[in-house]
Amino acid sequence: EQAVTAARIDVLNRHHQDALAREQQDNDTVQEDISLSHKEELANVTTITICKQQETIDELRDEVWLKRSEVKDLKLDMKTALQLAAADLEAMRANHWKEKRILFKKQ
Repeated sequence: EQAVTAARIDVLNRHHQDALAREQQDNDTVQEDISLSHKEELANVTTITICKQQETIDELRDEVWLKRSEVKDLKLDMKTALQLAAADLEAMRANHWKEKRILFKKQ
């Protein structure tokens, strides 16, 4: 009778050990799934961050091109203004000498 009881206990222990092993394997699988899911989430967040950074870079590049265009326009405006001022100065100089000649002739 003790041998039968011992055999039953041994069978129960094996069933219990098998159940524990299966439970541990299930836990390991769940942990792997959680880890994989976490890694996928991190990859998605990283991708989103990279996309936002690229959008920011594109926006900044557009701003730089706009500023360059504005600077070119300002340079052109300044060049035109300087040319007009130079022409006005030349006309004033010519007029000044013309007036001096008239005054010189009157004297």
